[in-house]
Amino acid sequence: MFGLLIEANQAWARGAAVLMVALSKTTMSPRGQEMPSYSHSFDAGAAWQNIALQATSLGWHAHGMVGMDMPRAVTELGVPEGYHVEAAIAIGRRGDPSVLPERYQAMEKPSGRNPVESFAFEGIFAPT
Repeated sequence: MFGLLIEANQAWARGAAVLMVALSKTTMSPRGQEMPSYSHSFDAGAAWQNIALQATSLGWHAHGMVGMDMPRAVTELGVPEGYHVEAAIAIGRRGDPSVLPERYQAMEKPSGRNPVESFAFEGIFAPT
């Protein structure tokens, strides 16, 4: 799995205790009838959030990454038809930033958050 990550994510994930890939099933079977699942990515996102919250509550850190070779992941991980590769997830203890390549060390700080007004709207969709 490590080789599927782009170089920048390999730098962050090198010492992770766990490296996993989150998949979603693109169909569901309510009452035994197979049909499209329009919320499969949403459901995978909810699962990822719970993994991140649980890791944090146990003193660990979890980092979701979409910087990976998705088509290769499908092939190399044997992902069957009907499943979608969503993201890679690294779980581990926070490492010393000085072990990162210099160009990534400066990124080791919390990122700013978008103001709520930039993604929540009253009425019709109206991005700025």
